Amino acid sequence: MDEILALLRAREPVTVEAPASLTLGELWDRVGPGWLARLKPQTAKNIRILFTSRILPRWSATPVDEIRNANLSKWYESFLETAPHYGANATKKVIQLLRLGHEQELVASLPVFKIRFVAPKRRTPLNKDAIRKLVQALEAILIKDRLHSNANAIISIMNTGERATAGIQLHTREVNYENKCITKSRKFQQFKTLPISDYTVAFLKSIHPPGGGYFFPNKRDPSKPIKRDALLTFLKKLCRKHGVVAMDGSTPTIHSMRHTYATL
Repeated sequence: MDEILALLRAREPVTVEAPASLTLGELWDRVGPGWLARLKPQTAKNIRILFTSRILPRWSATPVDEIRNANLSKWYESFLETAPHYGANATKKVIQLLRLGHEQELVASLPVFKIRFVAPKRRTPLNKDAIRKLVQALEAILIKDRLHSNANAIISIMNTGERATAGIQLHTREVNYENKCITKSRKFQQFKTLPISDYTVAFLKSIHPPGGGYFFPNKRDPSKPIKRDALLTFLKKLCRKHGVVAMDGSTPTIHSMRHTYATL
């Protein structure tokens, strides 16, 4: 018995090494696919782009237990001057990934970080002189090409107050000429009806696609509407060419057309 006790006392204590902490890149590889699979395709695509373009280049090799308030806050603040909302969204996704890892017991603890969302810069409308210049420039284009999708889309958004994406994707099935309205489907099987003026009714009738479809079709594929980026580029080039500026002196955006409608 004494010999057994002596042997036990002589044994060195066994040191159990803690498992190495995952890096954020490794956590993304493990958790990311399952996370994105539960989302809508476009949402998943946007998150994947955000991770590959901004998040992983900065945090991929960083162990998750080293992502704390101090370094996360410093990274977030680097966006505040140029892209505050982009920075807020990127920081939010880092925390969201860590939280998912925590739920699966891959992350020991979470940083307690409060994102300070910056108020967006208000987009200002156009004054009457700027509206006149823009309408004249659009009319000059339509005299040569009555079915110019970009020009027609700008006029439509200016006269309906639709948001950019909804305005671009206006379809003949959504327009009721008799009741003078546009009916758009929203989330959760809800619908929103927008009243339109006599001018807008006449304008949409004049460009109504034969056989139905999108009012502003893409040249390459008429079964699809024009793209938002292409429309924004068209609008900015047109405004610079004709000296059209918003009331704050900035170059108008598609959303400026919506604010312009609200002031008419």
